[in-house]
Amino acid sequence: MNNLIKTTYWIFILWGVLVAVLNLNGNITFGHGLGDVYYLLLLLFFEILVSIITFKIPKNSNKQTTAILFLLFVLAIIISFTLKLTIFRGPEYPWDGHFSMFWKLSDFFKSGRLKFWPMLRTIILRILFIKRAFFYY
Repeated sequence: MNNLIKTTYWIFILWGVLVAVLNLNGNITFGHGLGDVYYLLLLLFFEILVSIITFKIPKNSNKQTTAILFLLFVLAIIISFTLKLTIFRGPEYPWDGHFSMFWKLSDFFKSGRLKFWPMLRTIILRILFIKRAFFYY
């Protein structure tokens, strides 16, 4: 059960770092603009709390019960923050059906065919135009 605690701990830490980095880059949001900093500080608090709990679990405690309670605590935090990142976003950037603010899977597909990003599409069209221009002259 000690491996379950360590694995849960590292998954939670990596998930928290990923959420913080993507939020600071502007790729995901809690929907409150500058108020997202509050949620990042709350996430930092929970990461410190989980770190303290992980390293202070008594050696003589019931390991199976402790591991299951720890797993449930971490899952509750992950689920609540993920819901806040998606369905329960704030009023500034309400939920539009996509996890990321700028990267949307539907942007890649349009009526079953691959749709290029606007910049990539522009570059390809310019390359095609240059090739056609050389063939015409």
